[in-house]
Amino acid sequence: MLEDKLKIFLKLSQRKAVITSSLFLILLLPFSIVDNPLAYADDCNTSWNTNIDSNYNGPVFVNSYWTDQNLSGGTATNPMKKEIGPGDGRSTLAVVLTNRNQGQNIISITGFLKVPEGIESAGISSNPQAASMFSSTDKVVLKDAAVAHYDTTVAGGGSFTLFFDLNVSDKAKLGKNAAALLVNYYRDNQPGMCNSAMLNIPFESPGRVVLDAVSQTTNLVPQKTNDIAISIVNNGTADATRVVVTILNLGNSRTTGSSSSSSSVVLQSSQTQLVNLGPSTFNIGTIPAHGKIDISTTVFPSSAASGSVQNVDLLLSYNDGYGTLQTKQVSTGLTIVPDPTASSLNIGYTDALSSILTAGKVQDLNFVVTNNGDTNLSDIVVSLSPQSSALSIIGDSRWTIQNMASGESKAFSTQVFAGTSMIGSPTAFTVGANYITSGNTKSQTLNLGAFVSGDIKVQVYDISVNYVGNTPNLVGSILNQGSTTGLFTNIQLVSSPLLESNNQDLITTSSESPSGSETRSSSFHKGGSASVQPQFIGDLSANSPTPFSIPLGLSGQLKAGNYPVTFKITYADDLKNFHTLIVNGTAHYEPQKPSDGAARGQQRSGVMLPITAGIIGASVASVIIIRKRRSKPKNLVSFQNKDDDIMSLIDSAKDSK
Repeated sequence: MLEDKLKIFLKLSQRKAVITSSLFLILLLPFSIVDNPLAYADDCNTSWNTNIDSNYNGPVFVNSYWTDQNLSGGTATNPMKKEIGPGDGRSTLAVVLTNRNQGQNIISITGFLKVPEGIESAGISSNPQAASMFSSTDKVVLKDAAVAHYDTTVAGGGSFTLFFDLNVSDKAKLGKNAAALLVNYYRDNQPGMCNSAMLNIPFESPGRVVLDAVSQTTNLVPQKTNDIAISIVNNGTADATRVVVTILNLGNSRTTGSSSSSSSVVLQSSQTQLVNLGPSTFNIGTIPAHGKIDISTTVFPSSAASGSVQNVDLLLSYNDGYGTLQTKQVSTGLTIVPDPTASSLNIGYTDALSSILTAGKVQDLNFVVTNNGDTNLSDIVVSLSPQSSALSIIGDSRWTIQNMASGESKAFSTQVFAGTSMIGSPTAFTVGANYITSGNTKSQTLNLGAFVSGDIKVQVYDISVNYVGNTPNLVGSILNQGSTTGLFTNIQLVSSPLLESNNQDLITTSSESPSGSETRSSSFHKGGSASVQPQFIGDLSANSPTPFSIPLGLSGQLKAGNYPVTFKITYADDLKNFHTLIVNGTAHYEPQKPSDGAARGQQRSGVMLPITAGIIGASVASVIIIRKRRSKPKNLVSFQNKDDDIMSLIDSAKDSK
């Protein structure tokens, strides 16, 4: 009875647990549906023709503009407006809307923007629902629409901005444009009910203003007044209005201050002595798109600016396509011709080799100064100074000349020393000249360039003939005793009695064939000198010997002794200039003798031959005897009794015979 009661109690407990769990899930289900934002309905109560009247309480359009900021899904505080015109490519259009319902917040806002021809979506394409809504309204199938989201709650009467990524092609319309905007949103007290509004969005593509300055005057004459003209060009697609141009600076120096302060205007450069004698501010007005307007003034370049190019810095103030005030600084240039009253000195080396300095040794430096001007010079002082601390002048560095006529040249010579740290690098000397021409004192500074190269000294030593196997080789070492590396080095044996004897031996040496005919070698021609191909050594590092080995192929009939050899060595210096060097030397030759081991090997082979034959014969005889014995009948003896001794075995063997 107790067991039956327990079974009934367990069944009732299980039923109660199931009922309790089911009731809990049923109570929890409505809350999970309401709180889950993914449970929002996809279909919106679309107002196909949104009527903006006193009873309308949805989003309404406030403003639109192009901007550099893409803040989809976020908020922006005074984003910067951007000029956009046809062909500007990827751009962002900001659309500002306001929640007209004063007492109701809206959330989860999504906008679908249908743009006119020439502008297309550069972001997310529209979904089928939005395409269907546009098609039902405009009777046109929507191919693509830009999408923007705003996820922050918008209070009643509050504003929000949707940012749409668009691509503006060169076919886009400049000026006023219109787009259709479908806005889907939810009210925070009705999270499961989607609402829609179809709004007309006007926007403007104002184009861009692109201003630049181009000088129309060249070759100003020093020490005279010159009228200059500068064109202010608008290369953009929008008109620039209220344009004002101010000359900020003349000359090489770029001393400028704040663009909003009149104290930034500098009409003279202390470095170049270029002075503006005319107006510095020009009120232009409007420069149309792809148009230009010229301004003009008068400047005076002094003799210090002769033969140079000078900068003209301009400050441009204008209104852009939105009518916003902008400022921009641009530059152009003026060329000043050389002063015709000044001398033009020229400098050069007396020969090409003087420009190459060898490091680590004192070397002569010879150069010439020529008066290429039209006037005579007097009281000339010429000075020479190195531009590197590793370069020193050992000789004179200053010279004085009383007079130098037009076209006359003067030669100068001194001694210089370049340190080894400068090997493989260029350097220069500064030549200064002070003189008097037409009663005026003038100065000129000239540069005399040079290149510092290392020294390469090649020596061949330890020359001999060694055998590698049965082949004689002419061996030795090359040593570079200089201060830099010899590049791409080759060595070639070009002349030696070793080669000539080898030539003769190869021609006269013959061997008789079994048929009695004579065979001769034709590798060399009799009576001519032989040579071998150049052998590539590589780079010759300074103070580091490099071995070489040249196969000779001698026949062995040449007598022992010392023989002269002549090598041709080619290498390149630091400037990749190739040099050829002929080096003579002496090599000792000793013919190769047969080794004692070879003779002993021949004797040993003569003695071992009969012994080996005897061993082989004995082995064969043993094999024959064994085979004959195996061919006779055999009596098998069984040992089944364990007590049998050795004597019984012997008796059994005798009986078997």
